[in-house]
Amino acid sequence: MSQALSEEHAILTATDGRQALSLLQSDDIDIIVSDVMMTRMDGLELCRRVKTDINTSHIPIVLLTAKTMSSDELQGLEAGADDYITKPFSMDILRSRAGCTSQRWHIR
Repeated sequence: MSQALSEEHAILTATDGRQALSLLQSDDIDIIVSDVMMTRMDGLELCRRVKTDINTSHIPIVLLTAKTMSSDELQGLEAGADDYITKPFSMDILRSRAGCTSQRWHIR
């Protein structure tokens, strides 16, 4: 995914939610695309932290996941996600839902 989008956008990557939060402190990020299931800090906790911080709450978050139950999607949206996309997904769908107007994406 990162490679596919890197021709169109500046991409920053993180291996988990903690590293993503660190990137948010030092880089100007337009959108966050995160997996729900990660080590150390999952995508739901990352989402909660981003959306409750006045400095980052404006950043749109798209959660990607293999969790397909409607209760899982509701949990993601309640954590503050702007969108929730289940795997497998189409890159065209991701581009469309993310708006593709952002020049600097944070991908996890």
